[in-house]
Amino acid sequence: MFDYVAAQKTASDLLNEFGDSTQIQISRVSAKVADLVLGTVTGTTVNTFILAVRVPINIHLVAAGLITTTDIKFITNTEVLMSDMIIVGGSKYKIKTIEPLEPAGINLLYSVVCSE
Repeated sequence: MFDYVAAQKTASDLLNEFGDSTQIQISRVSAKVADLVLGTVTGTTVNTFILAVRVPINIHLVAAGLITTTDIKFITNTEVLMSDMIIVGGSKYKIKTIEPLEPAGINLLYSVVCSE
């Protein structure tokens, strides 16, 4: 039987060796509170640097019109949500796709494509 927990550690070790924790931030709104009298919803935004590796965009997806050359792609072991905003070098990106690599329900990595 394959040891997915060991594979998860290997993925983390590779990110620790080749990744960078100073380039990519997740901006996530949390602790949303509804004010029923005013009819508003407010939340606290938390920006967190994540350990990630930027990887090249697949040129075939660009040719097919699915993504653009200005999109970015990165791999991380931090869970990313579609509602998150990604900040790279001061530029804000919306998430287009999140592809988890999770054999047997064990989260190993997330491949994320974002656009400005």
